Amino acid sequence: MNVSIRDRAVYETLNPTDLAAYLRSANWTAGDNRPGHSSTWRTTFDGQMVELMVPLNRQYKDYVDRMAETVPLIAAVEKRSELEVLGDIQTASSDVVRVRYRYASAHDGSIPLDRGEALVENTRELFLAGACAAVAKRPYFGNFKAQQARDYVQTLRLGQSERGSYVITVLSPVPPQLNPKQVDLFGADVEQPYERLAVTQMSKALVALRAAADEAMTSFQTDGFDRAVQDGVSANLCSALVGIGGPSAQPNDELVVSFTWARSRPADAGIAREIVFPGDRFPVISEAARLYRRTAPAEETEIRGVIVALKADHAHGPLVGPVTVRDILSGRPRKVQINLDEPSHRLAWEAYESRAEVTCRGILTRSGTNLAIQTPRDFAIVSDE
Repeated sequence: MNVSIRDRAVYETLNPTDLAAYLRSANWTAGDNRPGHSSTWRTTFDGQMVELMVPLNRQYKDYVDRMAETVPLIAAVEKRSELEVLGDIQTASSDVVRVRYRYASAHDGSIPLDRGEALVENTRELFLAGACAAVAKRPYFGNFKAQQARDYVQTLRLGQSERGSYVITVLSPVPPQLNPKQVDLFGADVEQPYERLAVTQMSKALVALRAAADEAMTSFQTDGFDRAVQDGVSANLCSALVGIGGPSAQPNDELVVSFTWARSRPADAGIAREIVFPGDRFPVISEAARLYRRTAPAEETEIRGVIVALKADHAHGPLVGPVTVRDILSGRPRKVQINLDEPSHRLAWEAYESRAEVTCRGILTRSGTNLAIQTPRDFAIVSDE
């Protein structure tokens, strides 16, 4: 049954750029283009030329009316429902990643509420792991994750849920490709924007992880996981997948991650569009995450916050001794102790008296509940600018 879309608010938010990207990808031909006014697109339907006008100026009174004419016409030409066409237009400028988890014990497509929360949170971690690997390949990304990766994750949007076991949809906006044939001076394809690299890296890493898990199930060796690090596999990626399945994952469960690339920026045909993880791979992947963390080299951490305590070892000697910073970069405030040399300790006193924020880098260590920065460097007062 084809449902007609009557809600005008839908067309008020429809983006002309997304609509043009959809039409181009669906083999409509661009005709007259009047910048700031409208563009014309044509195709053949039942042997007849069909013309569609895309309004380009939201200030015109008939903007919504003209937009409301586009979706029904495209649906008629393509013999699809208006809702399907609308959904494809709205996601034309985003890479769409679908995470589907099929619980063998659930037959109605529902899941426990707490598992739904874990599914969303670990899907976020899955994207973060891919984004970090797009910056650098490491077996484990600890407390310090590239700012570029953290900023990217903030741009992601949770799309409409879909049928098919339990599916969540994540939209990753990507800049449009303005010149599909653009190459650099040496004839190679121009480098993709980071938003696309983050998603394609996640796809490549998932392919490598599935292969490594398959190998380890019969060889009981870690060679495959060692090699997979260069493809972007990390403890973070492994933990995210295991977290999606949850502690009660069954061998007959199944996790499927699929990719639909933005129509505004075609992707390399060689990139995997779907990766499947049977539930019986999760114990192997969980163990790989543990080994990655255990063998990963110590990683520098950046902390930032205000000084809440400090003292000197010598009442009348040089200013050296422990300084405690209330760190805010980890997402959850925590107290971290630093032992500073005399020049840095003088800066710490200055920051403590003015309540200014400080920043420092080093190896984060834990002793019980106490956190400390070893081999601190780049200690500085944060500028107000």
